[in-house]
Amino acid sequence: MTFEHKRIQNPPQINCYDEAERRADYEAHSGRHYIWPSSVPPKETRVPLYRFYVSDDDELYFVNDSEEVIDRVSYATGGFQTCDDDVVTVDSPEDGGHVYLNVLPHEGVKIDEYDMILDSDFLLQPQVTIYSASMGERLFLGSASKGGFSGEVLLWSGEEQH
Repeated sequence: MTFEHKRIQNPPQINCYDEAERRADYEAHSGRHYIWPSSVPPKETRVPLYRFYVSDDDELYFVNDSEEVIDRVSYATGGFQTCDDDVVTVDSPEDGGHVYLNVLPHEGVKIDEYDMILDSDFLLQPQVTIYSASMGERLFLGSASKGGFSGEVLLWSGEEQH
């Protein structure tokens, strides 16, 4: 199967308040404790600059929510699967033809797709490297997950990536 490069304009936004609630719920059930100032997590007021979006067809997109054109976006996916005592690694080399040029503001570019039957036993982690005039070169790693990708914010406005 060949990978189809695809661009979409104005992908749906992540509901940041729901994301904060899910994070609080995860922390409550995982044994990690975070004391919120009230019983409801605070409403998110920051704006995402870069994020992952997952379509209804299980396609993973890198979304440029900034007001700047990103000169270059390259991407790769890494991960593994365990089979009894063996480990099978997944590694798509970055820049192996997986590059988009001139990603416009509020544009999403397809960086991977997930097949529930073929990929469900793999733990996968997407990574994206961007280059722009204001940000320079930046590497973003998505959350490693099994059972599909999830939408997540990679960098918020007013935040510095370290």
